[in-house]
Amino acid sequence: MTILIDEQIPGLPERLADLGETRTFVGRALTRQDLIDSEAEILLVRSTTLVNGALLQDTPVRFVGSATAGVDHVDAAWLRDHHTAFAYAPGSNAPAVAQYVLTVIDRLRAFRGHTLGIVGFGHVGSRLAAAAEQLGMSVLVNDPPLLEVGALMRPHTDLLDLLRRSDVVSLHVPITHDGAHPTHHLLNAETLTSMRPGTLLINTARGGVIDEAAIPDHIDLVVDVFEGEPILQRSTVERALIATPHIAGYTVDAKQRGADAIAFSLRSFLKGAHPSSRERSERDPTIEQRATSSEQRAAEDEQRAQSSEQRVITPDPRRLQSDLKSAWLADPTPETFDRCRKAYVLV
Repeated sequence: MTILIDEQIPGLPERLADLGETRTFVGRALTRQDLIDSEAEILLVRSTTLVNGALLQDTPVRFVGSATAGVDHVDAAWLRDHHTAFAYAPGSNAPAVAQYVLTVIDRLRAFRGHTLGIVGFGHVGSRLAAAAEQLGMSVLVNDPPLLEVGALMRPHTDLLDLLRRSDVVSLHVPITHDGAHPTHHLLNAETLTSMRPGTLLINTARGGVIDEAAIPDHIDLVVDVFEGEPILQRSTVERALIATPHIAGYTVDAKQRGADAIAFSLRSFLKGAHPSSRERSERDPTIEQRATSSEQRAAEDEQRAQSSEQRVITPDPRRLQSDLKSAWLADPTPETFDRCRKAYVLV
C-alpha cells in the first residue's frame, strides 16, 4: 500500500512506515496523474491541496486525511458520493491561532480597557475569548448558528452591534456560501461601515469572509488569509499593517496535533477495512507481530490526538515574523506566497 503525505506534515512518513510505503509531495503541485502513477490508496494533505473529483476521479485513493482544522479545500460531498473515507483535525490549530491574534493585539493595541469582538465561537473563538479575558479584555461574541442550537453558553451580540462596540474584531468562521447564515463576504460594504475609525480588524479565518474591495480606509487591517490566495489583491497587501501567508495556525504543536489526529483516524480506518489480525495471521505467521506494533502506535496516536491539556496562551512576537508584505509587493506571484509560507519558522 502506498501512502502519499504532504511534505509539510512533520514526522508522519516515519510514523506510518509500518503501514506501507510512504512518499511525500508538494501540496499545491499534486496531480491526478501522480495518484495514478503511484497507485496511492491513502492521501494525507494540508490546505494547499484542492481535493475534489478532478484530482481523485478513477484513482486508487480510498482514504483522504487532512491535517487541518478547516476543510474548504476538500469536496466532502464528492468523497461521500464516491465512497472515499475522509478525516480531518478540528481544533488542532486553535491554540496557535489564538496566540497569533493575541500577539497582534499586544503589538498594535493593548489588552486592558479594550473590547474584543469575536465572530465565530468554535474551537478558536472560545479559546481566544478565555485568553483575552484573562488578559483584561472585555469580550463580545457573535455566532448565530451556535445561538440557534443553544450551544453558545454566553451572551450573544448582533453582528452590527459587535462591530460598532469593539476596539478589535477577530474573525473565526468557516467560509460558507449558502444556508441560513452564509459567511462569504460577511463583512462587506454595509457591515464594515459600522466599525469605528481605528478599529483593528484581524482575519485568520478565510479570505472570502471579507469583501476586500470594500474595506474602508478608517479600519486598521491585519490579514493572514486572502480571497483567491495564493493570488493576492495588491491593495489589500499594501494597506495591511501586518500581512502573513496563512500561517496563524502554524506552530510545532499545531502541526503535531493535526498529524496525530489523522494518523489515529487512518489506523482506525484500516483496522475496520482489513481482515482481523487472527484471520491474517493464519495466512501469514509474521503478521500478528506487525499488527500488535501497529495497534500500539494507534494507541499512542489516539492519546496524543485526544489530549485536552490546557495551556496558558500568551503572545509571542516570533509569530509575526514574515516578509510576505515586502516580498509580495516586490514580486506579486503565487510562488512568492508559497515561498513565504514554506519559509515561515515554526515556534
